[in-house]
Amino acid sequence: MNIRKYSWGAKERDRGQLEVLVDDPNAMYVFDRGYLDYERFDRMTDDGYFFESHLKKDTVTRDIYAFDPGVEENILSDNLVWLGTVQKRAENVYRIVEV
Repeated sequence: MNIRKYSWGAKERDRGQLEVLVDDPNAMYVFDRGYLDYERFDRMTDDGYFFESHLKKDTVTRDIYAFDPGVEENILSDNLVWLGTVQKRAENVYRIVEV
């Protein structure tokens, strides 16, 4: 699996180019927190893309399920969550791994 990392500042003009950059469903995309966009993440998830994004410190999450990290000392938590508030949220469930 290819990994493509986009970490420059997500100015509004950069966000418009994301569909051009995200074009390989066999790649793993890594986004800076400036690209946090629930609607876009839902579309990418529905289309079968794999991605990782840093979350903003004030991101609201609601836990659904906590995985046992086992003996892996670098993993602090591993949860399935809903992202966002009732007014503005993602429609899909996402996994948050805190290291």
